[in-house]
Amino acid sequence: MLELWLPHYEAEHGRLPAIVRKKLGASSAAQTDRLLASCKAQYKHRGRSGTKPGSLLKHHLPIRTDNWNLTKPGMVGS
Repeated sequence: MLELWLPHYEAEHGRLPAIVRKKLGASSAAQTDRLLASCKAQYKHRGRSGTKPGSLLKHHLPIRTDNWNLTKPGMVGS
């Protein structure tokens, strides 16, 4: 991913020295993760999402409870 990200970074912040580019190219993903672990720990509070499942859609999806048509596919009878 560094190879894809680096040109965009350099366009925004300026070209990196050759030695830094060489070291970035030689580092493995695991090595990079170890180096960035302390930075990542600052932002790791709730995982990838802070939303609760179903809370946003619960009131927008109508649920029929009066008449269940058990002849249509997808309906399950007891």
